[in-house]
Amino acid sequence: MFAAFWGQSLIAEHFSRLFGYRLPVNFQHPWKALTFKDFWSRWHRSMAQFVLQYIFLPLNLRGVPPKLATVAAFVFMGIWHNLSLGYLVWGIAHGLLLANSFEPPETRTKRWLARILIWVVVISLSWFANYGPLS
Repeated sequence: MFAAFWGQSLIAEHFSRLFGYRLPVNFQHPWKALTFKDFWSRWHRSMAQFVLQYIFLPLNLRGVPPKLATVAAFVFMGIWHNLSLGYLVWGIAHGLLLANSFEPPETRTKRWLARILIWVVVISLSWFANYGPLS
């Protein structure tokens, strides 16, 4: 799924150059992420920027605490993908993970373990949202 989506983004980014436009890079090596915050700064950056600008910031500027605004923004993002309980759970889980993101590990072994943990969680939540019992 990721490879297809990444491929489509790459085609759009490079094809636009034929017409003199430069689209921003949508995926910035997300497999290198060390925290959930780092993952979401690298993954589907156009969607993350949209949600930050039009969901998170307005909520936060109106006094909603940052952690709650983060969860609300990801609930929106989940429902945007598909109006199902699976994606609602996906949004809540990603919002909570991002709102409570840990600091990047310092040792090489812990960095690899953090990357593996992030990918296990991301892939599991994606499977759950798309194919799980609530999808």
